[in-house]
Amino acid sequence: VLTTKNKNDQTNSAGADKNNSSYIDNDTRYLFLHMGMTGLISNPQRIPKLQELADATEYPPKHTHLKLQSGTNEACYSDQRKFGHVLLKDSMDDFDELAPDAWTELMVNDPGHHQKQHQQQHTSINPEVVRKVMGQSKGIKAILLQQKHNDNAAVSGVGNWVADEVLYQSKMHPDQKYLTKEQAEDLLQKLHGILEIAVQCVEGDSFPKEWLFHYRWSQGKNVKDAFGRTITKLKSGQRTSAIVSSIQKLIKSQKPSKVEKPPKEKQSLTLTPDSDETSGINSNQMLDSKSLSRKRKMVIISPAGSGMGEETCGQTGLSKNPIPPAKSGVRRRSPRFPS
Repeated sequence: VLTTKNKNDQTNSAGADKNNSSYIDNDTRYLFLHMGMTGLISNPQRIPKLQELADATEYPPKHTHLKLQSGTNEACYSDQRKFGHVLLKDSMDDFDELAPDAWTELMVNDPGHHQKQHQQQHTSINPEVVRKVMGQSKGIKAILLQQKHNDNAAVSGVGNWVADEVLYQSKMHPDQKYLTKEQAEDLLQKLHGILEIAVQCVEGDSFPKEWLFHYRWSQGKNVKDAFGRTITKLKSGQRTSAIVSSIQKLIKSQKPSKVEKPPKEKQSLTLTPDSDETSGINSNQMLDSKSLSRKRKMVIISPAGSGMGEETCGQTGLSKNPIPPAKSGVRRRSPRFPS
Protein backbone atom coordinates (compact mmCIF):
# COMPACT_ATOMS: atom_id res chain seq x y z
CA VAL A 1 0.00 0.00 0.00
CA LEU A 2 1.43 3.36 -1.03
CA THR A 3 0.31 6.64 0.57
CA THR A 4 1.18 10.00 -0.89
CA LYS A 5 0.37 13.51 0.30
CA ASN A 6 -1.65 16.20 -1.40
CA LYS A 7 0.13 19.24 -2.76
CA ASN A 8 -1.57 21.42 -0.16
CA ASP A 9 -0.84 19.02 2.71
CA GLN A 10 2.37 19.72 4.61
CA THR A 11 2.26 16.52 6.69
CA ASN A 12 3.58 13.16 5.62
CA SER A 13 1.54 9.95 5.74
CA ALA A 14 2.75 9.08 9.24
CA GLY A 15 1.47 12.40 10.62
CA ALA A 16 -1.75 12.50 8.63
CA ASP A 17 -5.08 12.98 10.35
CA LYS A 18 -6.67 9.50 10.33
CA ASN A 19 -10.12 11.05 10.85
CA ASN A 20 -9.83 12.80 7.50
CA SER A 21 -11.50 10.16 5.29
CA SER A 22 -11.05 12.20 2.11
CA TYR A 23 -7.30 12.11 2.65
CA ILE A 24 -7.28 8.32 2.82
CA ASP A 25 -9.64 7.87 -0.12
CA ASN A 26 -7.73 10.25 -2.38
CA ASP A 27 -4.16 9.34 -1.56
CA THR A 28 -3.99 5.62 -0.89
CA ARG A 29 -2.78 3.55 -3.82
CA TYR A 30 -2.30 -0.20 -4.12
CA LEU A 31 0.72 -1.65 -5.88
CA PHE A 32 0.13 -4.95 -7.68
CA LEU A 33 3.14 -7.02 -8.72
CA HIS A 34 2.31 -9.90 -11.05
CA MET A 35 5.13 -12.45 -11.14
CA GLY A 36 4.33 -14.06 -14.48
CA MET A 37 6.67 -17.01 -14.99
CA THR A 38 10.01 -15.50 -13.98
CA GLY A 39 9.14 -12.58 -11.68
CA LEU A 40 11.32 -12.10 -8.58
CA ILE A 41 11.29 -9.78 -5.58
CA SER A 42 14.76 -9.56 -4.07
CA ASN A 43 16.68 -7.43 -1.60
CA PRO A 44 20.38 -7.02 -0.79
CA GLN A 45 20.19 -9.84 1.78
CA ARG A 46 18.30 -12.40 -0.30
CA ILE A 47 17.89 -13.19 -4.01
CA PRO A 48 15.36 -15.98 -4.66
CA LYS A 49 16.22 -18.82 -7.01
CA LEU A 50 14.13 -20.14 -9.86
CA GLN A 51 14.58 -23.53 -11.47
CA GLU A 52 14.02 -22.03 -14.92
CA LEU A 53 16.71 -19.35 -14.49
CA ALA A 54 20.40 -19.34 -13.73
CA ASP A 55 21.10 -18.34 -10.14
CA ALA A 56 21.58 -14.60 -9.77
CA THR A 57 24.57 -13.61 -7.66
CA GLU A 58 24.56 -9.82 -7.92
CA TYR A 59 22.11 -7.24 -6.63
CA PRO A 60 20.07 -5.82 -8.19
CA PRO A 61 19.55 -8.81 -10.49
CA LYS A 62 19.54 -8.48 -14.24
CA HIS A 63 16.22 -7.50 -15.83
CA THR A 64 15.22 -5.40 -12.83
CA HIS A 65 12.33 -3.12 -13.79
CA LEU A 66 11.33 -1.54 -10.47
CA LYS A 67 13.21 -0.52 -7.32
CA LEU A 68 11.36 0.24 -4.09
CA GLN A 69 12.96 2.19 -1.25
CA SER A 70 11.78 3.14 2.24
CA GLY A 71 14.44 4.69 4.41
CA THR A 72 17.40 2.34 4.40
CA ASN A 73 15.31 -0.61 3.20
CA GLU A 74 14.94 -1.50 -0.45
CA ALA A 75 13.69 -4.24 -2.76
CA CYS A 76 13.71 -4.87 -6.50
CA TYR A 77 11.22 -6.41 -8.91
CA SER A 78 12.80 -8.23 -11.85
CA ASP A 79 11.29 -10.29 -14.65
CA GLN A 80 13.46 -11.82 -17.34
CA ARG A 81 10.71 -13.05 -19.68
CA LYS A 82 8.44 -10.02 -19.10
CA PHE A 83 5.25 -12.02 -18.64
CA GLY A 84 4.53 -10.20 -15.38
CA HIS A 85 3.38 -6.62 -14.88
CA VAL A 86 3.20 -3.79 -12.35
CA LEU A 87 -0.06 -1.97 -11.63
CA LEU A 88 -0.85 1.01 -9.40
CA LYS A 89 -4.57 1.21 -8.52
CA ASP A 90 -6.98 3.12 -6.32
CA SER A 91 -8.62 0.01 -4.84
CA MET A 92 -8.21 -3.73 -4.37
CA ASP A 93 -11.26 -4.62 -6.47
CA ASP A 94 -9.10 -6.73 -8.78
CA PHE A 95 -8.98 -9.39 -6.09
CA ASP A 96 -12.77 -9.78 -6.32
CA GLU A 97 -12.30 -11.27 -9.79
CA LEU A 98 -10.21 -14.15 -8.44
CA ALA A 99 -11.53 -17.55 -7.42
CA PRO A 100 -10.86 -18.72 -3.83
CA ASP A 101 -7.16 -18.82 -2.98
CA ALA A 102 -5.88 -22.39 -3.12
CA TRP A 103 -3.88 -21.99 0.08
CA THR A 104 -5.85 -19.66 2.35
CA GLU A 105 -9.46 -20.24 1.22
CA LEU A 106 -9.60 -23.87 0.13
CA MET A 107 -10.29 -25.20 3.63
CA VAL A 108 -13.32 -24.00 5.59
CA ASN A 109 -14.53 -24.63 9.12
CA ASP A 110 -16.73 -27.70 9.36
CA PRO A 111 -19.91 -26.71 11.25
CA GLY A 112 -21.05 -30.33 11.43
CA HIS A 113 -18.02 -31.43 13.44
CA HIS A 114 -18.34 -31.25 17.22
CA GLN A 115 -15.03 -30.55 18.89
CA LYS A 116 -14.29 -30.31 22.56
CA GLN A 117 -13.28 -27.08 24.22
CA HIS A 118 -9.71 -25.93 23.47
CA GLN A 119 -9.52 -28.39 20.54
CA GLN A 120 -8.39 -27.12 17.16
CA GLN A 121 -11.20 -26.17 14.82
CA HIS A 122 -11.96 -29.00 12.39
CA THR A 123 -11.82 -28.00 8.73
CA SER A 124 -13.00 -29.53 5.47
CA ILE A 125 -12.63 -28.72 1.79
CA ASN A 126 -14.78 -25.89 0.49
CA PRO A 127 -17.78 -27.75 -1.05
CA GLU A 128 -18.20 -25.09 -3.75
CA VAL A 129 -14.64 -25.76 -4.97
CA VAL A 130 -15.31 -29.52 -4.99
CA ARG A 131 -18.41 -28.94 -7.11
CA LYS A 132 -16.44 -26.93 -9.69
CA VAL A 133 -13.73 -29.60 -9.98
CA MET A 134 -15.86 -32.74 -10.21
CA GLY A 135 -17.79 -33.90 -13.27
CA GLN A 136 -16.27 -31.36 -15.68
CA SER A 137 -15.81 -32.10 -19.38
CA LYS A 138 -12.57 -30.08 -19.38
CA GLY A 139 -9.21 -31.63 -18.49
CA ILE A 140 -8.33 -31.28 -14.80
CA LYS A 141 -5.08 -29.39 -15.39
CA ALA A 142 -6.86 -26.74 -17.45
CA ILE A 143 -9.32 -26.33 -14.57
CA LEU A 144 -6.53 -25.91 -12.02
CA LEU A 145 -4.77 -23.25 -14.10
CA GLN A 146 -7.85 -21.02 -14.40
CA GLN A 147 -7.76 -18.07 -12.01
CA LYS A 148 -10.87 -15.90 -12.37
CA HIS A 149 -14.56 -16.31 -11.61
CA ASN A 150 -15.42 -15.29 -15.18
CA ASP A 151 -13.51 -18.35 -16.43
CA ASN A 152 -15.43 -20.60 -13.99
CA ALA A 153 -12.22 -21.16 -12.05
CA ALA A 154 -12.29 -23.45 -9.02
CA VAL A 155 -9.27 -21.91 -7.24
CA SER A 156 -6.64 -19.26 -7.89
CA GLY A 157 -2.90 -19.22 -7.26
CA VAL A 158 -2.04 -22.54 -8.94
CA GLY A 159 0.76 -22.29 -11.49
CA ASN A 160 2.19 -24.83 -13.89
CA TRP A 161 4.63 -26.65 -11.60
CA VAL A 162 2.12 -26.80 -8.71
CA ALA A 163 -0.50 -28.30 -11.02
CA ASP A 164 2.01 -30.90 -12.23
CA GLU A 165 3.01 -31.71 -8.66
CA VAL A 166 -0.53 -32.25 -7.36
CA LEU A 167 -1.46 -34.40 -10.36
CA TYR A 168 1.74 -36.44 -9.92
CA GLN A 169 1.03 -37.04 -6.24
CA SER A 170 -2.62 -37.82 -7.04
CA LYS A 171 -1.54 -40.24 -9.80
CA MET A 172 -3.89 -38.49 -12.21
CA HIS A 173 -3.44 -37.66 -15.88
CA PRO A 174 -3.63 -33.89 -16.63
CA ASP A 175 -6.28 -34.47 -19.31
CA GLN A 176 -8.52 -36.53 -17.02
CA LYS A 177 -12.18 -35.49 -17.22
CA TYR A 178 -15.32 -36.14 -15.19
CA LEU A 179 -13.71 -36.48 -11.77
CA THR A 180 -15.82 -38.16 -9.11
CA LYS A 181 -16.45 -36.43 -5.80
CA GLU A 182 -13.92 -38.71 -4.10
CA GLN A 183 -11.26 -37.93 -6.74
CA ALA A 184 -11.91 -34.19 -6.49
CA GLU A 185 -11.67 -34.18 -2.70
CA ASP A 186 -8.47 -36.23 -2.71
CA LEU A 187 -6.84 -33.98 -5.32
CA LEU A 188 -7.79 -30.76 -3.47
CA GLN A 189 -6.57 -32.18 -0.17
CA LYS A 190 -3.18 -32.91 -1.75
CA LEU A 191 -3.12 -29.45 -3.36
CA HIS A 192 -3.56 -27.76 0.00
CA GLY A 193 -0.86 -29.94 1.58
CA ILE A 194 1.62 -29.14 -1.21
CA LEU A 195 1.04 -25.40 -0.80
CA GLU A 196 1.44 -25.64 2.97
CA ILE A 197 4.86 -27.24 2.55
CA ALA A 198 5.87 -24.85 -0.25
CA VAL A 199 5.13 -21.82 1.92
CA GLN A 200 7.14 -23.29 4.78
CA CYS A 201 10.10 -23.71 2.41
CA VAL A 202 10.15 -20.05 1.33
CA GLU A 203 12.95 -19.24 3.75
CA GLY A 204 15.33 -21.61 1.97
CA ASP A 205 14.38 -25.13 3.03
CA SER A 206 14.28 -27.65 0.19
CA PHE A 207 11.11 -29.36 -0.96
CA PRO A 208 10.79 -33.08 -0.12
CA LYS A 209 13.17 -35.17 -2.23
CA GLU A 210 10.39 -37.36 -3.62
CA TRP A 211 8.60 -34.41 -5.22
CA LEU A 212 8.42 -34.20 -9.01
CA PHE A 213 9.56 -30.59 -8.64
CA HIS A 214 13.24 -31.61 -8.49
CA TYR A 215 13.12 -33.46 -11.83
CA ARG A 216 10.46 -31.83 -14.03
CA TRP A 217 12.84 -29.24 -15.54
CA SER A 218 15.49 -31.76 -16.51
CA GLN A 219 16.11 -32.11 -20.25
CA GLY A 220 16.67 -35.31 -22.20
CA LYS A 221 14.86 -38.51 -23.12
CA ASN A 222 15.74 -40.58 -20.09
CA VAL A 223 14.68 -38.38 -17.17
CA LYS A 224 13.60 -40.28 -14.06
CA ASP A 225 11.72 -39.34 -10.91
CA ALA A 226 12.92 -40.13 -7.38
CA PHE A 227 11.69 -43.74 -7.76
CA GLY A 228 13.34 -44.41 -11.13
CA ARG A 229 10.17 -43.97 -13.20
CA THR A 230 10.39 -42.26 -16.59
CA ILE A 231 9.17 -38.66 -16.86
CA THR A 232 7.62 -37.59 -20.15
CA LYS A 233 6.40 -34.22 -21.44
CA LEU A 234 3.10 -33.39 -23.11
CA LYS A 235 0.83 -30.41 -23.75
CA SER A 236 -2.15 -30.01 -21.45
CA GLY A 237 -4.13 -26.91 -20.59
CA GLN A 238 -2.03 -25.10 -23.23
CA ARG A 239 1.06 -25.64 -21.06
CA THR A 240 3.92 -28.13 -21.06
CA SER A 241 3.22 -30.83 -18.50
CA ALA A 242 5.63 -33.27 -16.88
CA ILE A 243 4.05 -36.62 -16.01
CA VAL A 244 5.01 -40.17 -15.10
CA SER A 245 2.82 -42.08 -17.52
CA SER A 246 3.25 -45.39 -15.70
CA ILE A 247 1.18 -44.08 -12.78
CA GLN A 248 -0.73 -41.18 -14.37
CA LYS A 249 -2.98 -43.03 -16.78
CA LEU A 250 -5.84 -41.38 -18.66
CA ILE A 251 -9.11 -43.19 -17.88
CA LYS A 252 -11.12 -42.61 -21.06
CA SER A 253 -13.99 -44.78 -19.86
CA GLN A 254 -14.73 -42.39 -17.00
CA LYS A 255 -18.01 -40.67 -17.81
CA PRO A 256 -20.06 -38.01 -16.06
CA SER A 257 -22.05 -39.45 -13.18
CA LYS A 258 -25.82 -39.26 -13.36
CA VAL A 259 -27.15 -36.37 -11.36
CA GLU A 260 -30.72 -36.53 -10.11
CA LYS A 261 -32.70 -33.75 -11.71
CA PRO A 262 -34.94 -31.71 -9.42
CA PRO A 263 -38.69 -32.34 -9.92
CA LYS A 264 -40.39 -30.07 -12.39
CA GLU A 265 -42.44 -27.30 -10.89
CA LYS A 266 -46.15 -27.74 -11.45
CA GLN A 267 -48.20 -24.93 -12.89
CA SER A 268 -51.21 -23.72 -10.97
CA LEU A 269 -54.25 -22.65 -12.98
CA THR A 270 -57.14 -20.70 -11.55
CA LEU A 271 -60.00 -21.00 -14.05
CA THR A 272 -62.96 -18.71 -14.43
CA PRO A 273 -66.36 -19.51 -16.00
CA ASP A 274 -65.36 -17.51 -19.10
CA SER A 275 -62.15 -19.47 -19.65
CA ASP A 276 -61.74 -21.41 -22.91
CA GLU A 277 -60.27 -24.30 -20.91
CA THR A 278 -63.17 -24.93 -18.52
CA SER A 279 -64.00 -28.20 -20.24
CA GLY A 280 -62.53 -31.16 -18.39
CA ILE A 281 -60.53 -29.05 -15.87
CA ASN A 282 -61.62 -28.37 -12.32
CA SER A 283 -61.06 -24.91 -10.85
CA ASN A 284 -57.73 -24.49 -8.96
CA GLN A 285 -56.54 -27.90 -10.28
CA MET A 286 -52.76 -28.47 -10.22
CA LEU A 287 -51.45 -29.65 -13.59
CA ASP A 288 -48.01 -30.58 -14.77
CA SER A 289 -46.84 -29.53 -18.23
CA LYS A 290 -47.89 -32.80 -19.91
CA SER A 291 -51.38 -32.75 -18.42
CA LEU A 292 -51.77 -29.12 -19.39
CA SER A 293 -50.74 -29.85 -22.97
CA ARG A 294 -53.19 -32.77 -23.12
CA LYS A 295 -56.04 -30.67 -21.81
CA ARG A 296 -55.39 -27.89 -24.29
CA LYS A 297 -55.83 -30.32 -27.17
CA MET A 298 -59.44 -30.95 -26.18
CA VAL A 299 -62.29 -29.53 -28.21
CA ILE A 300 -64.29 -27.13 -26.10
CA ILE A 301 -68.03 -26.90 -26.76
CA SER A 302 -69.73 -23.90 -25.28
CA PRO A 303 -73.11 -22.25 -25.66
CA ALA A 304 -73.37 -19.46 -28.18
CA GLY A 305 -73.50 -15.95 -26.92
CA SER A 306 -77.21 -15.77 -27.76
CA GLY A 307 -78.09 -18.49 -25.23
CA MET A 308 -80.68 -19.91 -27.76
CA GLY A 309 -79.27 -23.41 -27.95
CA GLU A 310 -76.80 -22.96 -30.80
CA GLU A 311 -73.51 -24.85 -30.57
CA THR A 312 -70.11 -23.44 -31.41
CA CYS A 313 -66.65 -25.00 -31.22
CA GLY A 314 -64.14 -23.18 -29.05
CA GLN A 315 -60.44 -22.89 -29.88
CA THR A 316 -58.16 -25.83 -29.20
CA GLY A 317 -55.28 -23.74 -27.92
CA LEU A 318 -53.15 -24.84 -30.91
CA SER A 319 -55.39 -24.07 -33.87
CA LYS A 320 -58.63 -22.28 -34.55
CA ASN A 321 -59.98 -25.40 -36.20
CA PRO A 322 -61.73 -27.88 -33.94
CA ILE A 323 -60.02 -31.24 -33.42
CA PRO A 324 -62.24 -34.22 -34.26
CA PRO A 325 -62.95 -36.40 -31.23
CA ALA A 326 -61.32 -39.44 -32.88
CA LYS A 327 -57.99 -37.63 -33.10
CA SER A 328 -58.09 -35.85 -29.80
CA GLY A 329 -58.99 -38.98 -27.85
CA VAL A 330 -61.51 -37.02 -25.79
CA ARG A 331 -65.27 -37.60 -25.79
CA ARG A 332 -67.32 -34.70 -27.13
CA ARG A 333 -69.40 -33.21 -24.43
CA SER A 334 -73.02 -32.19 -24.82
CA PRO A 335 -73.68 -28.52 -24.38
CA ARG A 336 -75.36 -27.54 -21.21
CA PHE A 337 -77.91 -24.80 -21.25
CA PRO A 338 -79.33 -22.92 -18.35
CA SER A 339 -82.72 -24.26 -17.39
